[in-house]
Amino acid sequence: MKYNWSFSSPNGGKGREEADKLILSGKPLSYGIYSTDIPLTGSWVHLDACCETENIISPETAVTVMLSFFRDDKTPIRRQYITPKQADNCGKLIYSRVFEIPEETASCKIELALRWPRSGSVTFNEPELTLCSPPDERIARVVVTHFKQGVTAGQKAIHERIGALVDKISVNKPDLVCFCEMLQGLEKEPIDGPFVKLLSQSAIKCNSYMIGNFMEDTGDEMFNTSVLIDRTGKLIGKYRKTHLPLSEVEMGISPGDTYPVFETDFAKVGMLICWDTSFPGVIGSLCKNGAELVVNSTVGDFWQHETARARDNGVWLATAGAHRLENSHIPPSRIYDPTGTLVASTGDGTTDTFTYIDIDFNKCFYQFWASVGPCDGEPPSLFKVEHRPETYD
Repeated sequence: MKYNWSFSSPNGGKGREEADKLILSGKPLSYGIYSTDIPLTGSWVHLDACCETENIISPETAVTVMLSFFRDDKTPIRRQYITPKQADNCGKLIYSRVFEIPEETASCKIELALRWPRSGSVTFNEPELTLCSPPDERIARVVVTHFKQGVTAGQKAIHERIGALVDKISVNKPDLVCFCEMLQGLEKEPIDGPFVKLLSQSAIKCNSYMIGNFMEDTGDEMFNTSVLIDRTGKLIGKYRKTHLPLSEVEMGISPGDTYPVFETDFAKVGMLICWDTSFPGVIGSLCKNGAELVVNSTVGDFWQHETARARDNGVWLATAGAHRLENSHIPPSRIYDPTGTLVASTGDGTTDTFTYIDIDFNKCFYQFWASVGPCDGEPPSLFKVEHRPETYD
């Protein structure tokens, strides 16, 4: 073994070393942990680990890998999980993450744990900890528009207003522009119709990704659909609203049934639409599929849900809204960070407008004593690792 490992358990966990492997098992509700202390100075460090699980329910949460940082006097500064990637369907998990080393750090501790294994076990290969360079910058300017609907009739007139707003947005050099739900009302058209073509032209003009929503006509069905266009004007993905309010069901709109996530040149992006926000499983599925930013095209106002969804899933959430009816409440468009904090808003204006924020997708968010004791925890990763999906209906 490269490192000197020690095993501990408060309640009947078992650990043993075999060659270059660490094996954890125990009673059904035991907790066992291997740890090693390593002197550490520098700016950034990379931790790699992998393991194979056997007969463990929800291995992504039962098996944990954590890196903790300590001062000279051994008091903790920060404790952070690594969210695992499942390498196959045979129980293999891969962990890899770059960490910024906090100021005052004198040492760190790698912690490999198994909690509540039922009858299962996990076998770790010895992890690798190496000093490294900072990660490549991932900053994107995300724009949410606020569109005043219900005051302009006809597709041509609406498209002219979209074009005028895009002209104003383009000078701000966006990376992603998000539009509201039903941007051209109930006007339906195929996926290669005038609306998507307009978004493609707008994407090229702004050198930006675009997300817009429209009523998609397939010939056999009608869907409430959001599309993602890349900087070259190419359609790279679509999402069909899965949770339809009764009013849309009665209009003959059909539901989608998948939660795709799309790779951009700055982050992985998922989409949802309005009423979807009321159901935790939608954004949960998008995040499980890797989403780092979720864009909500809406004509509703579900800010309480939006705050909770962003925080619970540790994800950036951008909501593009609209003033749908002349005398209705005017919900602003908003952007939330992964703690659920509102960081940008168009306010309650009555004109076509927009706001934006530069999102650093490498930024970490900390909270003192969040689960991990008297030091900084990291809620976005804590919530992903410490939830217990096997107990939910």
